[in-house]
Amino acid sequence: MELNWLFALGIFALLALTVLLLFVACKKGYRQQVFELLYSLVCRAEAAFEGSGRGAEKKAWVVDRIHDKLPGWAKLLISEQDIDALLELAVDKMKALLSTAANQNNK
Repeated sequence: MELNWLFALGIFALLALTVLLLFVACKKGYRQQVFELLYSLVCRAEAAFEGSGRGAEKKAWVVDRIHDKLPGWAKLLISEQDIDALLELAVDKMKALLSTAANQNNK
C-alpha cells in the first residue's frame, strides 16, 4: 500500500514539475513578444506626442494600449512589474537608436 502512495506522489511531483517548466518556457517566449509590442508602442508614442516633458503622458498611452492588446490569460504570464520593466527596456532601446541616428546625422 505504501508503494502505491509513493508511486502516486512521484507521478504528482513529475506532473507538477512538467507544468512548472512549461509555464516558465511560455513566460519567457511571451515576454519577448510583449517587449516587441511595447517597443512598437513606445516608438508610436514618441512620434505622436511631440515636445519635451511629456514622458508620463506617453507612458500612460503605451500602458493603456498594451492592456488593450494583451489577452486576459496573459496576465498569468506577464505581471504589471514585468510590463514596467519591459517598458523601461523599450524606452532605453528607442533612446539608444535615436541617439545613434542623431550622431550619424551630425557627422
